[in-house]
Amino acid sequence: MRTMAENTLMQSLLLCAICALSGACFLEATALSGERARAVRERTQTARLRAASWFLIAAFLTTALAFVAGRGRNGAIETIVVWVRVGLLLLMLALLRARAVAAASSLAAAALLATQSALSRSAGHGVLALFGDWLHLTLAACWLGGVLMLAVVAGALAHDPDAAAVRSYGAVIDRFSPVALFCVAGLALGGIAQSAQFLGSVEALWTTDYGRALSAKLALFAVLVGFGAFHRQVLAPQVRRWALRRSEAGDGRGFVLRFRLSLSIEVIVGALLLAMVGVMKALPM
Repeated sequence: MRTMAENTLMQSLLLCAICALSGACFLEATALSGERARAVRERTQTARLRAASWFLIAAFLTTALAFVAGRGRNGAIETIVVWVRVGLLLLMLALLRARAVAAASSLAAAALLATQSALSRSAGHGVLALFGDWLHLTLAACWLGGVLMLAVVAGALAHDPDAAAVRSYGAVIDRFSPVALFCVAGLALGGIAQSAQFLGSVEALWTTDYGRALSAKLALFAVLVGFGAFHRQVLAPQVRRWALRRSEAGDGRGFVLRFRLSLSIEVIVGALLLAMVGVMKALPM
């Protein structure tokens, strides 16, 4: 039987892997699509495919480890859901190898996130609660997974700067910003609704293990919102001004490196937040 620590670790790693993979797919279908992003797509294709492959491998391994570690506790429904997840991961592997359209991968990613919600606490509280959990998880993956892939793209551009690609990266950031803002707003509203459903009272935020974990999650969420505001209000305008001046690629490399550093820190905080979600899932109510 899994201990609390093992269960928490498994849930956290699995959640991080699935969100990273799904967020990468969603970013391809949104901010990285279209003519304005063509230069950055072409310049960073190898890095993005390599990163997506690692996310996929991580999702496979964590799924397998979580299932094997739960031997003797996995019920029929959980076993079915895990096999559906494996099938979806195989489908995403085929799409990745074929470099299929982003829309197909995004649909598979949405279904992959649904398998995670199917094993959540919300699954036992009706269809609406299950849908709410899936929507909450999808918004988190779109935001945090997208930030992770943007950091990967920034790293690829920093190692091989190109003026057109850096300007295109600025356009990608502009397109991702409203998506991230929508996700943040949705997560805030969904978090309030889920807290009211599972917490019971305000005092439980500091009197119960689940409430303290939720408080830590909210604090990390606030830090992430701060990073998002910094990117949108400070760094993104700098890239836009640089693009308007049409300076040389070497000048834009500095902006990309600053974005990469800031995004990398945001990714670490996001991973801690997802780890806290894993803690909350493992804790008894």
